[in-house]
Amino acid sequence: MALSDASPTSLAGIGVSPGLVAGPVARMAPGIPEPEVAVLDAARDLDKECERIEAAAQTVKKGLELSAAQAKGEGRTLLETTAQMAADPTLTSSAQAMVRERKLVPERAVWEAAGTLSSMLESLGGYMAERTRDVADVRDRIVAVLTDDPIPGKGEILTAISNFWFGKLAHIMPNHFELRDHYLKDIEKLPNKQQLSRYLLLAESALGRRDYPTALENLNAAARIHPNLSRLARLQLRYAFDHGDAEDVLAKSEKLMKVGAINDFEAEQYQSWAYRRLLAEASDAAGLKTCLKRIPEALKADELCVAIAEKYERLGLYTEAVKWVRQYYPQNRRPELLEAFVESVRFFNERGQQKAIDLADSWLKDKPDDAPLLMYLGQLAYGRSLWGKAQSYLEASIALQPSIAARLMLARVLDETGQPQKAQNPGARPQNRRLRPGRSHRTPRQRHQLHCVGCRRPPAG
Repeated sequence: MALSDASPTSLAGIGVSPGLVAGPVARMAPGIPEPEVAVLDAARDLDKECERIEAAAQTVKKGLELSAAQAKGEGRTLLETTAQMAADPTLTSSAQAMVRERKLVPERAVWEAAGTLSSMLESLGGYMAERTRDVADVRDRIVAVLTDDPIPGKGEILTAISNFWFGKLAHIMPNHFELRDHYLKDIEKLPNKQQLSRYLLLAESALGRRDYPTALENLNAAARIHPNLSRLARLQLRYAFDHGDAEDVLAKSEKLMKVGAINDFEAEQYQSWAYRRLLAEASDAAGLKTCLKRIPEALKADELCVAIAEKYERLGLYTEAVKWVRQYYPQNRRPELLEAFVESVRFFNERGQQKAIDLADSWLKDKPDDAPLLMYLGQLAYGRSLWGKAQSYLEASIALQPSIAARLMLARVLDETGQPQKAQNPGARPQNRRLRPGRSHRTPRQRHQLHCVGCRRPPAG
């Protein structure tokens, strides 16, 4: 992937112009392959795995900063901006949450967290959608570090390519910029109050090339002339989003919404992102409580419902997490809520765990064919060593919707109940009838006594 100084290599292809040319070739290596969906061994320390993600992100950030120092012009700005994204807590904290809650290997957690962030940016459209390319680049770099397969020389190659093209276009681009600067200098001679359009143009241009100090300088200059201008507010919103300033994003989007300068969908997307950011930054119960007071009920009940449940569980507020799921799961039936529910119930006493099982079992009455709910009920029963219940729930879940997680859990149950052969291929036997968990759950010994003639025969004499 680096500029080659080895022996010459012939490249075959279709010529587009006459003549021959010889020179160095820079070839980009193939992209990082998508990591497999894999879970960590039980012996692995989740906190250390999360620390690996943070360390990898810092390694990528430092590498990009070094590459930026060697770059020129626009290439330098792009690399510096990508370095900032590598340190964005939105990506790393989401990935760490997936490690803690789903036990995903770090590289897979980073990949999925980046996918979620990219989807959110794409939904915003326009300029925000363009940021997905930066997310993918940072994702690949972090995954490469985590898998001990770094992209050799990627930073150097990108730097070399950018410097090459900026040098080649230097005789073309300045003409355009010189003409622009000529008109801007003419405007500069006018009184300060008449330079609003100049400041806005310079700010927009700086944001486009991600020159944030220049952008901020001109935004502040424009604000001193006309602080309530809608165009200015949109540029300020763009600047706040790029810098991850959730408070300012909320303030600017609300301001624009009041004057009708932004549609409801776009405003909701910005606000959803900002509230997610505030949730990620909440570090204790008091901070989370303050954050929840600000979030509209519609968002809490829908789009942010899962994120809030996960935050409760992540902070160790297990009772609150269970209460949250109990309130909202019957309304939206989001299976992701059940994961936070099960993880929190693990820390309850036996009586609390049994009450949780009974609660979750009651949800089956409204939707008995809920495969994810059956699977999580199987996990709860397994935690209480209720082998018969666990097996029934899991077999019912697999019959409705086979999943790797349900099969793995069933294998553990079968192994615990002395059925090693079945544990090797759980859920493979045909399901002639649908099991109905909650009705009659017999232990393996009870099932044996039911079908064994010797056990049912009355004692002699």
